[in-house]
Amino acid sequence: MVFQDLTRLDYIALIGPLVPYLWIIITPIASFILGCYLLVSLNVLGQHWTEAFSSLKIRDYKNFVRMHISPITGDLQCFVIGVDHVPTHWEMDPYWDRTLMPKSARVPSWKWVTPSKYRPRVKKNPNGKALKGGSQAKVVDFFMVKASKKRRPDIGEAVPLGDDYYTEEKSEGTFMQTIDIVA
Repeated sequence: MVFQDLTRLDYIALIGPLVPYLWIIITPIASFILGCYLLVSLNVLGQHWTEAFSSLKIRDYKNFVRMHISPITGDLQCFVIGVDHVPTHWEMDPYWDRTLMPKSARVPSWKWVTPSKYRPRVKKNPNGKALKGGSQAKVVDFFMVKASKKRRPDIGEAVPLGDDYYTEEKSEGTFMQTIDIVA
């Protein structure tokens, strides 16, 4: 083959001029063409609405991943947290007051009694019972990525996070589910 006789310098000299051509010239042109196509197909022809806004269309079933690196073992613990029905109306949490925490206290916000300034607005029926205003966050999945042997300290067994890590005080308008990890 032709490329077997090339040195590294020859190969860089051959490929080098393509980098500015592809990144500087072709990328903006391709982006412009794709943007014009989507503009015309969405606004004029009324096509591709499902593909363009599929994640924004469905209001409920939102998920996110919370990750934690264990300081003891170095393992990456991943919690997939999901909400089935996202509230649409919010109100100020009367129990939230950031001034209760002194600035010198280095307590993470997830350990605060009321970490959020807002809470979902819950409508009540005439009897005083709360109507459905949204579902609570729950752990959908948990998985752990073991640390490599180079990074792992010399210990025998991986210790998952303790109960004190997961529990927090409850106040009106907040909900915390204790997570049980099966190792």
